[in-house]
Amino acid sequence: MQNNQSQYSLLPAKNSSILQAAEDILSFYPVLKTCLEAIDNLPDIIEYGFLQENDIIVQQGEKGYDIFLICDQKVDVVVHEQLLYSMEGPVVIGEKAIVAPDNIRAATICVTPQHTCFVLKIPLGKFLQNIHDKSIQDTDFTLQAHLFSNFFTRIQKRLLDNISIQKNLWEQVNNTATLLNIQLISKAITAKKIQPWSFPLQESIAAYLKQYFNINWKTVTTIDSENLHTVLLQLLNKLHPASKYKLEPEQYKAKIKLIWNDWITKIATHIVAHMESDLLPISLQDIQLFNPANYHLTLKNTLSNIESTLISKNESSKAEENPLSQFLKPSAQGDLWLDIFSYFNFLDTNYTLIENKRFKADTAQKLTLVASKYENEFNMSIARMRDFLKKIQGLSFDFSSINKSEQRKTKLNKALSIIYRFWHNYNAFNYNTQNAKTHHNEFYYEVGVYPRFIDLLNISAGHMKSVLHTAFAILNQEYNLSLNFNIEDLQRYLYVVFLNKQQQVPFTECKRHLWIPLSENITFHHVTETFPHISRGRLLSTVGWDNEIYTNDSHINESNNAQNYAFTVQDADEILPLAFFIPFEELPWMRSVNPPLDVFNDEYLPLMQWIIGKYIQYIEELNSQLERLNYHKSTIEVSTLQETWIKQFETQALTLTNDTFNAIKQMLKKIFKVNLPANTSSSVISKQLYNQFTVITEQTMTSSSNEEKSNHSYTLWRQALSDIIKLIAKIDSSVFNSTTVTHETPILINLKNELTNLFQQYNIDIKNMIFTTHQDHTEIIINLKGALALLRDSSKNRLDFFNKLLSALSANTQEMLLSLNQTHQEIETLKTAQENEEEQQKMRDLKIKIAVLRNNLQEL
Repeated sequence: MQNNQSQYSLLPAKNSSILQAAEDILSFYPVLKTCLEAIDNLPDIIEYGFLQENDIIVQQGEKGYDIFLICDQKVDVVVHEQLLYSMEGPVVIGEKAIVAPDNIRAATICVTPQHTCFVLKIPLGKFLQNIHDKSIQDTDFTLQAHLFSNFFTRIQKRLLDNISIQKNLWEQVNNTATLLNIQLISKAITAKKIQPWSFPLQESIAAYLKQYFNINWKTVTTIDSENLHTVLLQLLNKLHPASKYKLEPEQYKAKIKLIWNDWITKIATHIVAHMESDLLPISLQDIQLFNPANYHLTLKNTLSNIESTLISKNESSKAEENPLSQFLKPSAQGDLWLDIFSYFNFLDTNYTLIENKRFKADTAQKLTLVASKYENEFNMSIARMRDFLKKIQGLSFDFSSINKSEQRKTKLNKALSIIYRFWHNYNAFNYNTQNAKTHHNEFYYEVGVYPRFIDLLNISAGHMKSVLHTAFAILNQEYNLSLNFNIEDLQRYLYVVFLNKQQQVPFTECKRHLWIPLSENITFHHVTETFPHISRGRLLSTVGWDNEIYTNDSHINESNNAQNYAFTVQDADEILPLAFFIPFEELPWMRSVNPPLDVFNDEYLPLMQWIIGKYIQYIEELNSQLERLNYHKSTIEVSTLQETWIKQFETQALTLTNDTFNAIKQMLKKIFKVNLPANTSSSVISKQLYNQFTVITEQTMTSSSNEEKSNHSYTLWRQALSDIIKLIAKIDSSVFNSTTVTHETPILINLKNELTNLFQQYNIDIKNMIFTTHQDHTEIIINLKGALALLRDSSKNRLDFFNKLLSALSANTQEMLLSLNQTHQEIETLKTAQENEEEQQKMRDLKIKIAVLRNNLQEL
């Protein structure tokens, strides 16, 4: 990131239309409108700039006297190198430093990658006065009093509006940590690496094993991971012997693995729900939330100190009036906020204010510092949770199969460079390549133009051939190209092409070949949409895709297809854009559709099984990504739902059944070591819990500050409420009017039904296909050799079955890619705050004005 203050320029003073447009835009914001009204020559000193990605607008720790209007695009808020959140323009930033001691910036704000921001800068340093300088007239503080009051209102609103971010993020942290704990304990049980559990937990596990597996655990035997593993394995072999299923060994092994994983996951889920929180592999003990009560208390104390020095105009009414209760109002989120302008009006009416403007500027500055302090504390809470999420999601999920370490990327680049050198030498001596048609810089396949990989080997000898083999072996290792297919045979089919920035692979050519992109910079596009999940080394075909394309609810014709799908190269500087392709016309079954069975088994079947295997490999990967994205989406949805439920539990005095109350009481005693009194309403339980956690914190954190104690007790209280809500939803879902959010992938269900119907249509035993979805893992096995062996008629019939199977897998691959893109968009939509229609219309009008001003300034 770099600071680009030099990129700002003054607005053109002689261009009245531009100055007026800038004033109209600034007037939309009360803070900036105050500046315009108070400073006559402000339009003459406003600066503008077009900042590039990663450019720094304000730097944490530096002094600053300027405020900024981010007119469009996105900026990132970073504290101590931790990204807190992104803000989308138009938005005002930088006002906190104006009132901070020594005007120190509390955060770094920089332009989000792949964005170019239009920014207006308003320098205020020369207009701010030292409040404690008695030589300055009281009336000279009129601007600062109004300006600081606006600053306080903005920062307070931002703080209280964003409290919901902390609450929802906490639920995401809580849910993700629970999922990861289940995964880690499952793996540890399978590996027999967990130490013996506590006696109460062993009792709970024993009861669970009796209820769900009918296992009577001997009380003299300790329940640890090794003993549990042994007992479950014996039960698995007893209930699911190989003789029960007519499956190939590999298929039976896959099925048993799925059953085992299902058992272990259920047991791990029970363990996580009943284990003490501080003993879990991933504990939330180190996360401390920001408690809004600290802000309210400090705000009250600050105002009380100020009011204690005031002289009342009516002494008899002073004791009766309580200004604080009148002007501290509940926000939409239930937190209190101060209406500072109404508060000042009240003071004007009821108190004699010496040096009125100076007093208001001083008071507004003090209150702004209070709000700023707690917003910084809130930001640190968000930073800790985001950092925690980033770490545990890194342990749990690999959201992108494309990301590689630098060492791996260097290894791949070397392999690509070697292949490129051989490819370049081949082209230098190949007449057909030298005279190939360019077709307007679009890739176009002609016989004899592009080499097969085996052709590159044939122009090499000795040591050089070994080098090329090594390069191919690296690709095979990284991308699992062969899938047990003979590498030498595979090299006869794979054609090699290095694309460049000027080349594109249009849809007409996409349809003619099977494609295997091997470089990160080769992307696949549909109209203007990019598929970010074209994993390297995966097989891709657009067979049947043209039938899935719609424009204005109608099919588009073949001539338009070329504009709808294409491979393109994003950036060829770092990694050479290599792709393999297999022309359909080069496939054996395109030369003869009804070969003798021995020829079919020797030449056709291995390649067909390889193609199906590559497709299944890709579908499993896409499904895994889709499940994880859906899980991420559901955590956002569930966290929002749970926050609503917590609010109901906390405020609406829900009536709980005796069973539900007893379950809550037992859980709180085991996990949080707190006792609940007799059954009562939910709102009373919430208050009792908060008071008990406050007492416990006072006893255990004697050397900590009051704010640290308050934050700790608030965090424990939030954790307890989260666990209570989960428990209630499990025991009695009727308490909350909602539905459970799932992250299933219906595409897989449709594919399973489609393949099942296809197998039945050809009278093939469905046992030749295993298709099972198990939480975070999907297993698909199609024994093509075994399936086709059941078709005892012609090879042509077998090819018909294969082509239909291929078309189904290809179409579902496309559907998964489209669904991944759609889910990404849905997640972004969920993250965007909903505004009322009136505010949206005002914002749309403002954005139009900003766009016009931006264009006018760019033309200059």
